[in-house]
Amino acid sequence: MTATRAFIVVVLLAAPVAASLDRPMRVVTPTEMQQLVDVRGARNTLEGVSGQLVNLTDSALENVRLVVEDRFLWNNERHPGAESPGQATSVVIDRVPPHGVVDFTVQRPEPPDRPDGHFETVVQVLGLVERPLSPTAQAPVPLGSSRAQPYGD
Repeated sequence: MTATRAFIVVVLLAAPVAASLDRPMRVVTPTEMQQLVDVRGARNTLEGVSGQLVNLTDSALENVRLVVEDRFLWNNERHPGAESPGQATSVVIDRVPPHGVVDFTVQRPEPPDRPDGHFETVVQVLGLVERPLSPTAQAPVPLGSSRAQPYGD
């Protein structure tokens, strides 16, 4: 993407979080998810979209479902084309240790340059399993969250 302006946006959606197999699954809000995991440094590379998952808890996070979505934004949203060229790719990160950082790269075809609009790349954590290491472990104060990171023009 050379001529168009592109963005990588990090979004933490309301997502199901299971604390363990014997406890029921619960749905958390984006604010609650930000207290569990953060996506940092998301950027386009030759291999795909890379970044880091940061575990903000005293628990291990497992089966972290991550999706990279290339949303197409039409130049004329009132009269868009017949079919959006947007695409999405998802991966599952097996484990992020307590307070750990895991690098990720999601391989996907690079969106083409188009004269009728531009792409916005969004990285989302859709769900995870939280495994407390001990029943008395307390969650730390959240360290903040990366929400939107523009790159290159």
